[in-house]
Amino acid sequence: MSADKSHTINRTPYLDTARGFAILVVMIGHCITKGTFLHKFIFSFHVPMFFVISGYLYKCKEGSTWKDLKHLAVPYAAVVMILAVFGKVIPSGGYYGSTMNLVRSALFGAGSKHGDILMIGSVWFWPTIFLARRYLDCIFTWFTKDRSRAICVFALVLAGAGLAGKKIWAPMNADVALVAVGFMFAGYMICRYNVKITPPVALSCIALWVMALYCDRINIGKRDYEIWYITFAGAVAASFLLLEVFRRLESIKWLKWLTGFLTFTGRHTIALLAIHDLDWRMPFQIWGSRLGGLLSGYIHPTLIWTIRRLTFDYVCMLLCVFVVYLYRRYGSVAFKKRNEDN
Repeated sequence: MSADKSHTINRTPYLDTARGFAILVVMIGHCITKGTFLHKFIFSFHVPMFFVISGYLYKCKEGSTWKDLKHLAVPYAAVVMILAVFGKVIPSGGYYGSTMNLVRSALFGAGSKHGDILMIGSVWFWPTIFLARRYLDCIFTWFTKDRSRAICVFALVLAGAGLAGKKIWAPMNADVALVAVGFMFAGYMICRYNVKITPPVALSCIALWVMALYCDRINIGKRDYEIWYITFAGAVAASFLLLEVFRRLESIKWLKWLTGFLTFTGRHTIALLAIHDLDWRMPFQIWGSRLGGLLSGYIHPTLIWTIRRLTFDYVCMLLCVFVVYLYRRYGSVAFKKRNEDN
């Protein structure tokens, strides 16, 4: 596989900030009531924004497949193993009922129930982005000109949208990855050609976003692409606008606490997504239930539920980060010293 030299990646903190914002609104979107304007607003851009950011950072190079396997397949397998253990612990077998149902769901990797195959949850994103990157690798290897690449990407998006329209779902979200390639390639092109936010560009992006909101939300995990050519364009436009917002926030000193929090979140999205995917299937309802009961007369139940779930996820994520820190600081040193002594 030949590397594409024309796209130079300069990773900057605002991309981690934007990724942190995206995972945060993903978690919030799973807590709020469906059909509300806020729910539709969040679903108009949150997952596509991840793919656009991935396109910003994309570079066709050798070894990327193995690297993605370690970063995406390992946590995916870990989540499935935890669910298998949890299913054995509780008498009813948990959400899946049996290990075989869990294995079928894991191999299918869908973000929502499909026939008699239960959803695997939010981690559907990992196999999807893994395959989307492999599709892009093939395109960038076979074609050297961006025009040819764009035509090929457009054909894949059409194929993905067509399969969704016919209710054909492929295992491991191979069909969803066809759609994700479009968002990734859009991010790649924006970064490569250093597209700037000018007043006409900003107004055009806002108009596309509003049109997408008027059409309906886009739910990639469920293959729900309402008027896809508008909702896709709106999602890319929204992602581009938000990325520019976070780029400019970097220079505002009194917002350093916010950008710092989002950047930290963005650097731990894998752990946070895994915990968020597990929490609703594990008995965490007691977390903050007493405080929630006290506040129920003053705060909307949806807000209480959102706060409880987000704090639970963040506390678990911080514990994981702390354990990893301890291992790197002390465990690996002790292991190395033991080997030297032997």
